[in-house]
Amino acid sequence: MSRIIRPPVEDGQAVTATDLNTRFTDFSQPNALNLFNTRDAAFDLPQFSSTRFMAPDMATAIIGYNDWKHTAYNTDTAPVGASAPFLVRNAAGVYTPLSFGPTGWTLTSDYIFRVYWDLSVRPRYEGVRPWTTAGSLSFWNIGAGVAGPSIATNVTCWAFWLQWDITSNALANWTNVPRQGQFNSGVIGNQIGEPLGSTMATTVVPAFNETGSCNNGGFDGRLEALIGWTGISGDWHHTVAPNAPITIYGLRLAFTGLLHSYNNGGLNYLVRDDALNAAGAMQIDHNGGSLEAMRLRVS
Repeated sequence: MSRIIRPPVEDGQAVTATDLNTRFTDFSQPNALNLFNTRDAAFDLPQFSSTRFMAPDMATAIIGYNDWKHTAYNTDTAPVGASAPFLVRNAAGVYTPLSFGPTGWTLTSDYIFRVYWDLSVRPRYEGVRPWTTAGSLSFWNIGAGVAGPSIATNVTCWAFWLQWDITSNALANWTNVPRQGQFNSGVIGNQIGEPLGSTMATTVVPAFNETGSCNNGGFDGRLEALIGWTGISGDWHHTVAPNAPITIYGLRLAFTGLLHSYNNGGLNYLVRDDALNAAGAMQIDHNGGSLEAMRLRVS
């Protein structure tokens, strides 16, 4: 962008009409406005017509159990094997979607669809260190044999992701958004989960945290720590091809657990730690949050 450089009027300096006209001429722009002579901030929203407004549609919904003191919340226990996901629910135990009304929002190639969410959660467990269950992916044995000291890998997690309904405002046909799986796909052998390429609308929550110290080749001890109440957030952006418009009627947040990192053939996955899930001790509490969406016009 061009810069105008002209010293200010000094004390005692004569000011004439010619001098003032010259100064104002500096600001005239005979050529069309372009990226070289104008910056974005030079324009204000009233200068745009409503049909070209950058964000013509925005919506938000409160989700979960709206109690910021955490005196009440919903609780779920990690399932074993492929299963239907849990849903973020309100105080009545009913999931709380974000609805776009009877006509929905139509997404064409002129738009970018952006979604954001946040939620208050508390991962926890019952009993004593249930992740040391035989066959669990969630701990390392330190020393010789399976009977040696063990410590958590700390990569075990719950996963929250986005679902939508693109059929009708009845909101009765929910599917995962594009490039997002339900962690029910076969990976190899008895491993069930999703490749990381199918987790584009996922937020992960650590299930627990455990640390240990080693000294002179020995294991001095461990420190267990629950995560406690914490805030999580996520986002997802989506566009469609020119010949593939869709109408979106609603959004909701789903989740499942417990999942663990896994590598097969050079590909990374999140798979279910069913040995740990079978212990029936891993739980997660969820409280209140929000779900927001914007439809941005880009042309």
